[in-house]
Amino acid sequence: MGATIYHDTDANLAFIQSKRVAIIGYGNQGAAQAQNLRESGVKEVRIGNRDDAYKQAALDAGFRVVSIAEAAAWGEVVLLLIPDEEQPQVFREQIEPHLRPHTTLVVASGYNLAFNLISVPETVDVVMVAPRMIGAGVRERFVRGEPYPCFVSVERDTSGNALALALSIARGIGATRGGAIASSAMEEAALDLFSEQAIWPKILQIMQTAYDVLHAA
Repeated sequence: MGATIYHDTDANLAFIQSKRVAIIGYGNQGAAQAQNLRESGVKEVRIGNRDDAYKQAALDAGFRVVSIAEAAAWGEVVLLLIPDEEQPQVFREQIEPHLRPHTTLVVASGYNLAFNLISVPETVDVVMVAPRMIGAGVRERFVRGEPYPCFVSVERDTSGNALALALSIARGIGATRGGAIASSAMEEAALDLFSEQAIWPKILQIMQTAYDVLHAA
């Protein structure tokens, strides 16, 4: 059976355009996705960020920046875009207590969901929209109108609208131009771990061996 692939025609931008979107973190993915969504017609976007250089970058880009807790309480859609290793503590202390029922939590990495490192309230929808490239590429390809690979999944659907919203977000950041692939948090996490612990170490070993041979020659 082939994979399900979603395109622009499968996604209705109006879903995300009508929501209050809180983006947690203005780093690698946060900056790119925030700008792409704004340029896709999402008018209510706030950045939740600690007081650091990323906060200033968000302010310089014209976004309203509030604390992470304020953003979580305000957003109807909350994009969790801080590094995986920081997510469990930040989510537990600053996000989970403030999420309102019927909010949608969006992740760009499946790791913490796959291994149950964050516990999301049962009244909250959970989806994954996971670009398969760094934020700079997500932004550059959006600006140029070029496609890029992305995984999309619904991890919990209490509202009945989780998939429609996930696809709307994917289109808003430019991920359905070339087709967003239906996946799951576990699949995405497994692929990342396999790449990081098997493929890339082997590639680096091959490069090192090639260098050693050429240097000796």
